[in-house]
Amino acid sequence: MIYQLALIALTLYNAGAYAAPIAQIETPKGTWENKDEDGDGVLDENDDYPFDPRKSQYPVYLEQEPNDNPSIVTPIKLVQGVRVKGAISSNLDKGDLY
Repeated sequence: MIYQLALIALTLYNAGAYAAPIAQIETPKGTWENKDEDGDGVLDENDDYPFDPRKSQYPVYLEQEPNDNPSIVTPIKLVQGVRVKGAISSNLDKGDLY
């Protein structure tokens, strides 16, 4: 009889009957264990703002030619970071002089 009770108790314990309540388990913060720190659905490795659930990507600016000197550049606003898309349209473009 005692062996049967011990077996039942062991089975219940392994089934999670004695596990800590979910509220007591802390989600790891600032570690690779937590893949989405802010819970916005974007993995931190792809998230430009891993601690801000309202944002996930830096603003994207489309660079347009001609863009050869400061007087005609595509204006952008630098806050924390930006992404720029575009390409130099010609091999003769001297865009790297400025």
